[in-house]
Amino acid sequence: MPFYLHAALNPHPLVGFSDARRERYRQIRERETRWIMQLEIKRLNKFLVPLLIALVLLDFLDVSFTVSALYQGPVFMEFNRIASALFDMQFWGFLAALTLKYIILVPIAYGVHLSEKTNRPVQVRVVKLGTLAGLVAADLLMGYIVAADGFNLLSYLGQVRA
Repeated sequence: MPFYLHAALNPHPLVGFSDARRERYRQIRERETRWIMQLEIKRLNKFLVPLLIALVLLDFLDVSFTVSALYQGPVFMEFNRIASALFDMQFWGFLAALTLKYIILVPIAYGVHLSEKTNRPVQVRVVKLGTLAGLVAADLLMGYIVAADGFNLLSYLGQVRA
């Protein structure tokens, strides 16, 4: 019988592995589970909620800097091809661009506000930990983008008024 068919018929994930490997896998899984269960949900939430608020504010600043720059004239242009095409469609395109910008916050907010279930505590902690890593990375990236856009816009406005 081919391996893929054997694996499909047998739901055990370690089909074909030796007993020593299965034991090692079990030990690693227990160690990771113990480490993840040490994470406190309330402590994670103390970091997640401010990071989510910071991401929303940075998204707002990014949109406001972009709109402000586009109304300064032909000096500025949007490098994102999708956003540029949407901005050319006037109001409805701008509304679609805002929707695409903010829709990504829905799964992130779900990860932030996910409550601990009694039947799946490990999975909830894994989602919270992944959300924390994603929010830190997103905040750093958006902070850089907003700082660069703001610096460029302010330096341009300073030259125009001088």
